[in-house]
Amino acid sequence: MYGYPQPPQGYGAPPQPPQNQNQYPRMAQGGRDPYHQQPAYIPQEPQTIYRPVASFEEARSLPTDLNGALMIMPDFGHEMIYIKQLDPQTGQAPINSFKRIPNIQPPVPQDYTPILAAMEKRLKHLEDMWEVSSEHSGQEETKI
Repeated sequence: MYGYPQPPQGYGAPPQPPQNQNQYPRMAQGGRDPYHQQPAYIPQEPQTIYRPVASFEEARSLPTDLNGALMIMPDFGHEMIYIKQLDPQTGQAPINSFKRIPNIQPPVPQDYTPILAAMEKRLKHLEDMWEVSSEHSGQEETKI
């Protein structure tokens, strides 16, 4: 045809439907082919992206993930952590920064004598109140 060589017989021919209808029983019954079904769409949760940075400027200049993934960017040199995430309602990506605050321990008193004296005084006061209340109620006195 038109001077072009013809392909050999069977080459490039459209595939023939299966001759044996029992080969695909569901297709013969009018159902869907179980081998060619599309998987159901399952929405994925946004991932978390972890990327160390050297400064706030570097954290600010990093592009925001448009899928809404949370970006955690620690800055070990300045002991800061920056967090950036796309807000789908406004289209902005605000950066939150956190700084590590060292634990401050209250000073431990070296001399426990004033504390013990105050506790003994309070205990003596409570014992006196107990004796007075037991005398008025007519019950026997109970030693603590």
